Amino acid sequence: MNGLDKTLELLSPPFSFTVGQVGMGNVGSTIATMYLAAGINVIGFDEDQTTRQNAPETIRGHLSRLERFQLLEGTVSEAMERLTVADSLGGIAPCAMVTEAVFEDPVIKREVFGKLSEIVEPNTILATNTSSLNPASFSNGIPNPERFATTHYLKPADVALLLEVGPATEHTSPKLVDGLIKFFEKIGKRPVRVNRLPWIINPLQFSLLDAAMRLYDDEVSAKDIDGIVKGLAPYWLDNGLKPLPEEFYEKRFAVALWRSVNYRAEELKTKNVASREDIEYTLKALAQRWKVLGVLGGADAGGLPVFKSIYENFANHGLFLPPVPETLATLAGQGRLGWKTRAGFHDYSPEEIDNNSDQLVRGMVESRRAFRGR
Repeated sequence: MNGLDKTLELLSPPFSFTVGQVGMGNVGSTIATMYLAAGINVIGFDEDQTTRQNAPETIRGHLSRLERFQLLEGTVSEAMERLTVADSLGGIAPCAMVTEAVFEDPVIKREVFGKLSEIVEPNTILATNTSSLNPASFSNGIPNPERFATTHYLKPADVALLLEVGPATEHTSPKLVDGLIKFFEKIGKRPVRVNRLPWIINPLQFSLLDAAMRLYDDEVSAKDIDGIVKGLAPYWLDNGLKPLPEEFYEKRFAVALWRSVNYRAEELKTKNVASREDIEYTLKALAQRWKVLGVLGGADAGGLPVFKSIYENFANHGLFLPPVPETLATLAGQGRLGWKTRAGFHDYSPEEIDNNSDQLVRGMVESRRAFRGR
């Protein structure tokens, strides 16, 4: 039995290992929360001192949300006792697995993994949450690259069932991917296996967004576009990749938006990026978001600068999308950044943002309860 096999043995209950979380911002804090809620010890670190100092209260808030929806075993205080926030990256050393969720910049990620490789044990599992970069662009110098995987979460990671698990590079051990999928299933997630770039979530999400922005550029209102998407979402939720019924053909632009997603899904299946079952499940998980927010509203929620950055990364790496749409740059230039500024494709009151966020989480909670009750 090699060292990685021994590490993988730890990924079974009772969980007696510690996970390291590097990056404790909006995404990293929910990943840490997910592990704490599963009864796993977490050591977290963020280079930004303010983020680091705020992390315990941020995570306490996430745990309280899980408790409110009866998704937390034990108490918030008990879960918080499993959290340690390190003052330096060196504090991650005891961890058997480390997840990275820092800024989507290959230079920053390369530096993080370079330092981690000097700190952790040679068989510590290393995972990146990247969704828009080729991990090969920042994996140079990782010793034992067979232990390096991709684990990309749908937001918020502590509530959503879905995450993508796959090889980070050609050197990733298939045993590692298998082991991680089994592990995430044990802690109540619904992982989908991705075999290669460009994964599943972003190709589906951005194909619909691209089609929606073309309509927006043709002066179709954001309200009308998202109204159509919200009308399509229940069909995707119930029927996945099945053909669109004739009744939708009477709705202006519905077919074009539907095709943008379903044609991309068929392409992913043809290229063996993932199985039909996993692609269909991912589509349904995204449709849960679109049902509440629409696709342009979803971009507002995530932040238009974030979506612009993802487009830029895809273009730079030649993954699957055209260059950055001018629409995103124009809106950002006008200070319309999404929920952060209460203005993006749509305008929002604080109450609307709170209500949309609450509806989104409640939909995910219902999905989790249904998944548990299968």
